Parts: sequence; structure tokens; C-alpha cells
Amino acid sequence: HRNAATGKHGAERFIRAAQVVRVAIGIGCGALLIGLAHYLRRSYKAFSAVLAGGGIAVLYTSISFAFHQYGLLSQPVAFGIMVVITAFAVLLALLYDSLALAVIATLGGFASPFLVSNGSGNYVALFTYMAVLNTGILAAAFFRRWPLLQTLAFACTVLITGGWLLQVHDIIFTANVPVKAPAIRHGLALALITINYALFLGSTLAYPLRHRLPFRARDLAFLLVLTASYYCAGMVLLDSWDGGRYQGLFTIASGAVDLALATWCFRRRGTDRNLLYVLIGLTLTFATLAVPVQLHGHAITLFWSAEFVLLYWLFRRSGIALFRWSSWLLMALALCSLFMDWIGSPTTEGGLFVLFAN
Repeated sequence: HRNAATGKHGAERFIRAAQVVRVAIGIGCGALLIGLAHYLRRSYKAFSAVLAGGGIAVLYTSISFAFHQYGLLSQPVAFGIMVVITAFAVLLALLYDSLALAVIATLGGFASPFLVSNGSGNYVALFTYMAVLNTGILAAAFFRRWPLLQTLAFACTVLITGGWLLQVHDIIFTANVPVKAPAIRHGLALALITINYALFLGSTLAYPLRHRLPFRARDLAFLLVLTASYYCAGMVLLDSWDGGRYQGLFTIASGAVDLALATWCFRRRGTDRNLLYVLIGLTLTFATLAVPVQLHGHAITLFWSAEFVLLYWLFRRSGIALFRWSSWLLMALALCSLFMDWIGSPTTEGGLFVLFAN
């Protein structure tokens, strides 16, 4: 029995050593690719960026295997290493002026929490980590105008936040069994979401304001989408906090932020007037929404309707065709939402005919 136990222990040590060697080889290969990319960066700029991206991907995979498959690293250690890898990748992207490398770093960064997840559902750590990643996006925005990178990071943030909000509202189903909504601190959660919103707001404004460039239609459209997404996320979160009594206050606060930005931009020389129009329009939108949201709800229909008016006004002032088409789309969505509100209203139990013929 002693010999069998000794042999088993020796086999386990051999397997563990083999796993360590495999991870070390992976990390070494990733580092080798990055080193080779750095060596070739002046002669073969595009090729070196591809090599560096491959090296970053190998590093992510190696750490993921070390945590999930082999159990060589604890979750905090694996998570911390991936944060370092992401920061290093962003620096390389700026050094090589490579959008492709920045995209790889962003995708790897947002995948990291899931690669090292243990199913604990720690939303504070998740949103804090996303804030770290989005801080990198903000830093890059000061030096490069990479709309694709910003859009990609924003899409990942929205998907992760939206999935978490679905859990909060207890409407995710697994095998037809509802998953119990996690206990949360609403104020803290809203603060974390607000931090990520502020980072994207900064990344939208940073490059044009720093270099005194005009805002493109894409920049202004992204600002509207960002604001609408943040507002919807906040309203959904606050709906489950004390019966939604803070939704009106949140609406007023959102308008106050846009008003403060509009005031600052107005006092700053050389600011694009289209940006001022958007910020002033958003301020008026939130000011209009505050009272009905607090008293009656139906915030989505009201917001889409107000956004339609804002976008069409912006089209008339700036002549940007994107605003016109976006305004018609929002009008269609607002009408659909309005009909849904009518159908769900107790006053229309006899059908929509009663609503119009009464």
C-alpha cells in the first residue's frame, strides 16, 4: 500500500510538473512572438502588429488554461495577470499605431472575466474591471481617433451590463426554471454603471476637443446612443429599487450633467456648435421627461418621442442626413411603444376601438 501511495503521489507530481511546463511554454511562445514583433516593428510594421496580436492571444490562452484546466493559479492571481496583459497590449497598440492590436487587446480584456469566472456573480468586481478596461479606451482616445475600438468596447460593456440587469430582474431562465435575482446594492451598482458611462463620454469628447476638430456625425450619434443606453440601464436598475421612486431624480441628474457639459463647452473657445446643439437638446429632453417619469412612468415611449424631436431638430440645424433617418426610426419605435402602452392600459379593455370611438 505504501508503494502504491508513493507511486500515485509521484504520478501526480509528474502530471503537475507537466502542466506547469505546458503553461510555461505557452507564455514563452507568447513572449517570443511579442519580442519578434518588437524587433521587426520598423521594417515590417503591419506584420509586426499581427505577430504582437498573436502573442497577446497566446498569453491570454495560457493564463486561462493555467486557471481553468490545471488549477495552477487562483482567481485573483489569474485575473490580475490578465489585467496586466491587457494594459500591455494597449501600450503596444499605441506604440505600433495598430488598431488591429488594440481590438485584440479589447476583446481579450472583456473575455478575461469569463475565462477566469468561478460563478460567484461578483458584480462589483466585474463592473470595476470594466471600468479599468474603459479607462484604457479613454487613454487611447487622447492619442488616436479609433471609432471601431470605442464602439467595440461599448458594445461589450452594454452586453455585459444588459445581461446582468436581466439577472437582477429575475427574467433569465435556465431549463425553464427562473434564476433567482442576485442581492445587490442599487446605489453602488448605479455608481459603477455611471463611472463606465463617464469613461465613454470622455472617450467621445477627448480627441476632438483636445485637437480642436469638428465632431463627426458618428461622434454625435454615438453620444446619443451612449446617453440613451445609460438612461435605460439606470431606469431599469432603479425600477427595482424602492418602487422606482428615484427615477425622476435620476432623470434630472442626467439632464444636469448634459447642462454642465454644454455650459463648459460654450465657454470653451472653438467648440463645435453641433456638439452644443446635442448637449442642449439632451438637457431639454431630460427636463421634459423628469416630471412624467416620476409621476406616471412610460419612460421609454416618452424618451423615444423626445429623442425623435431632438434628432429632427438637429437635422434641421446641421443638415446631417444621419440625424434625419435616425429621427424617423425613433418615431416608428415611439409609435410602436405607444400602441403597446395603449393595449396594456386598463382603459382599453374593450379594445383600441374604444380608445378612439368613445
